[in-house]
Amino acid sequence: MKKIIILFSIFLIINISTTTSDPLEDLLGGLLGGILGGVLGTLKNLLRNLLGSTLPLSEEDLQDLAEKLKELSRSGYTISSEELLKRAKEIAEINRLTGGEWTAHFNLESLLPLEVQKRLYGSLTTKANKGNDDEDGADKDGPPREKRQARRSKRAASCTYNIEFDARDRWPSCKPIINYVQTQGHCGSCWAHSAASCYTDRYCINEAKNLRSTPFNASYIFSAYEILSCSKENGCKGGSEEEAYRWIKKNGICTGTDYQRQDGCKPYPFNPGTNNPQLTGCSQTCTNSKWKIPYDTDRKHYGTLKLLRKINLMSSICSDRRRLFGRRS
Repeated sequence: MKKIIILFSIFLIINISTTTSDPLEDLLGGLLGGILGGVLGTLKNLLRNLLGSTLPLSEEDLQDLAEKLKELSRSGYTISSEELLKRAKEIAEINRLTGGEWTAHFNLESLLPLEVQKRLYGSLTTKANKGNDDEDGADKDGPPREKRQARRSKRAASCTYNIEFDARDRWPSCKPIINYVQTQGHCGSCWAHSAASCYTDRYCINEAKNLRSTPFNASYIFSAYEILSCSKENGCKGGSEEEAYRWIKKNGICTGTDYQRQDGCKPYPFNPGTNNPQLTGCSQTCTNSKWKIPYDTDRKHYGTLKLLRKINLMSSICSDRRRLFGRRS
């Protein structure tokens, strides 16, 4: 078998060198064949030579990138050597700017075609100046907008930026929940995940403030899928975090984890590797048959939008979003 793999790899290299203009794309095609070992090793060597001077990678990182490229091929996509090198330069620049505070890596999303990445952004911007206002564009209980803006400008002028605050240190029992990052897969549902995750964090912090326990289990994780499937936004085609919060305020929200854990009332149903996931409508019952708490009992109606309206905790990142695709926890 080892001889077959070696011969297959040699044949593939000869074939690439004589018939193609981009060996990377051909190797990605070879990964879909039945003999992967030799192709994967050849791919790692190609990546090492291609990226070495731009983004030096350890053996572990090379293996990880090769596996992600294999996953990319299985999803029906490919990437050219030129485009991969371009994205490597972007990651190297991010790491230069962060100064070691955190390190960007290749992940599957950063390897997808740009048009696919754009579909995943999902977060639709709201009208200018509405981010800190109530439903009708004004805070009925506060001063006129002009005075509020003047106060904000005055505070900003005297603001000290060297103050560090980490909610995970302030409420350590919530650290596992705050650190919990979900995968949206190939659905433009970041808006729903953002709202559900922020709501989850705020719920935990409120419990911790009142000296109640905050175990890291499905009872304390709220469902991005419920927002995605039941609010009036555009599902996998995008939505607004602000409108998602309004929906939570009006309807409440049930529990639900990510696809991997499949726990809670309405866990996320989409496998990260599924292309073009389709919503099946809003369910008025729990979609997880193993969850024993009835839907109407499971839903929580916690807090109001006032805190978010006043200090705008939840804002979309609307510029240079592609940089976020390089982040890996």
